Amino acid sequence: MSEHTPGPWRVLGTTANGAWIKVGTNDLAPFLIANVNVWPVVENDGDANARLIAAAPNLLEALRPFAALIPQVASLDDCLKFPVTVGDIRRAAAAIAAAEVAP
Repeated sequence: MSEHTPGPWRVLGTTANGAWIKVGTNDLAPFLIANVNVWPVVENDGDANARLIAAAPNLLEALRPFAALIPQVASLDDCLKFPVTVGDIRRAAAAIAAAEVAP
């Protein structure tokens, strides 16, 4: 698998004509990751899509501990046998919240 541009990524704002939301690495020397089309606007889906794209590196990192367990878990009781920490769960919850909640 090839490497992606390292995070953190963030929503940088809209283009001058407001038709695209820019997602990149930072404000000072932005490296553009994506232009998210906001036309046609359907309940701010462009904003939600941009937040999800910006959260991708954090989501990937936060969910890795869980993904490693999936092949080994056959039941809910099996979940208690594996070393997922409270910190892992909090990082996953924070990454999901960043993708879902407007700043």
